[in-house]
Amino acid sequence: MVKMHSLESKRDILAKLVQQIRDAGKGPIIPIMKLLIKIVKEQKERQSVSSYSSSYTSQTPTASYSHTTPSGSVITSYSYKSAEPEESIYNTNTQASTPTADEEPEKLTLNKVLMELNSEGKLVQTVLENLRAYCTAVREAGIEASADRKKIHVYSKSYSHAEEIEERLSFLKLYASQCDFEFKKVELRVIYDSLSVQSPVKADQAEFLTWCKLACQQSAVLNLNEMGEYFSELMQQNEMDVETLPVVGFDFLQNYFLSMNEQQSNLLINHQSKEKKPKQQSTAGVSWNSYFVGVGNYTPVVEIEESEDDEPEFNVVIHPSKLEKLDLIWIVVKKATDPVVVRKATDFLIKVYTKLDEALSDKRCEIA
Repeated sequence: MVKMHSLESKRDILAKLVQQIRDAGKGPIIPIMKLLIKIVKEQKERQSVSSYSSSYTSQTPTASYSHTTPSGSVITSYSYKSAEPEESIYNTNTQASTPTADEEPEKLTLNKVLMELNSEGKLVQTVLENLRAYCTAVREAGIEASADRKKIHVYSKSYSHAEEIEERLSFLKLYASQCDFEFKKVELRVIYDSLSVQSPVKADQAEFLTWCKLACQQSAVLNLNEMGEYFSELMQQNEMDVETLPVVGFDFLQNYFLSMNEQQSNLLINHQSKEKKPKQQSTAGVSWNSYFVGVGNYTPVVEIEESEDDEPEFNVVIHPSKLEKLDLIWIVVKKATDPVVVRKATDFLIKVYTKLDEALSDKRCEIA
């Protein structure tokens, strides 16, 4: 079983799997991707258990129990001294050390193996290029824009279009979260181009936005400002179809707008006004934050009707017209056709012009 192989052996297996993805071209790779993900997850779990076990067995309690009578005399007392740490099969040191001639070389870790695969085997680039090749094949197959993602089969009858996309995006997020790899605009452009330009399936644009939203929740995967800047460029250069912008797209834009202006002290957000609520969960099993809920990993979004109290309260401290990225909100208000998006964008724009700080109280009439 691969699960019981040493990390050295798994490194060779992973390298061969990456090469198979590269050689597949426009061919089925889902079984390869599933095995790739399984090996990484199992090794990650094994490493976590080993680290915990090493930490637990490396020392014994220093002093654990003593009981005194009402008069104050000790009748029971136990005392232990720390044991010398045992050597772990994994490198758990946070500081790099240079081994001497008598010391063994640094042990392999999952992170090191994956980063080597990316630097030497172009792991991320290989998966991204394969994603683009697959989406191109979907277009060449003449799939209709309104087709059900779960009923489309291009490479194999065993795996739907939704699964083909999900496996590739799942691995990219898994790799990034494991190795502190942050996606930049160059990678985002490939993913967006694949799902929103090459693929004719209209719902794939929502999948791109869904993936970005989830990735932004893990700061080591995708930086909100990085994604927001790319999102802005797409809108301003008319490369994004704002008319059909889904709710998840506006929710992301709203978060980016608030974050950007809070960082520049253009508005103050009352984070206490938004109490944490239990995460809502769909029957497919993936929960989202209070703005929206996703179904499955990357399947179409189920929109949850929210009250105004669910949105963060804020006060604008400069003239609203000077807020960063306000033009993007206006673009949505003017061009969007989805009634829910139009309502949310309009309501948010009204809040921007009316939720003014006390310092602007004398200019309320002028601003309004």
